[in-house]
Amino acid sequence: MTLTRRRKKLDEMTKGDGLGNAYAATLSRIKSLQRGRSKLGMEVLMWVSHAERPLHVDELRHALGVEGSIDLDIGNIPAIETLLACSLGLVTVEKSSSTVRLVHYSLQEYPVFPTGQAGQASVKPGPACPNSLGSSLARACRPGYA
Repeated sequence: MTLTRRRKKLDEMTKGDGLGNAYAATLSRIKSLQRGRSKLGMEVLMWVSHAERPLHVDELRHALGVEGSIDLDIGNIPAIETLLACSLGLVTVEKSSSTVRLVHYSLQEYPVFPTGQAGQASVKPGPACPNSLGSSLARACRPGYA
């Protein structure tokens, strides 16, 4: 399905409960992916939805390359294609600016991480945000999430 068709379908669904159901179904599919891909898909959504400004593709990739400590492991940086595949169409890259954003503005309002579920999904912004990823990414993190 093309991006234009997805957007058209999402616009049609905003007229009823269809949009919430579509997001819930997609999140359920993300959670049912094999463990590593599921975790990565949820982390992509967390970073993109909690950033105060759009993240550049490399900022998101580097943020997700930090694992277990505050050190960036160059060999652990995922490809943007992998990140997009793991988010199952909920995240897209703005070609003109190379920034990553949610596929539709209404997803920002959808409770991707309702109270208590972020911890259950083991998806938490790492403490590395202001320390090892540089000041530009640190400024993108909302207070309380960095």
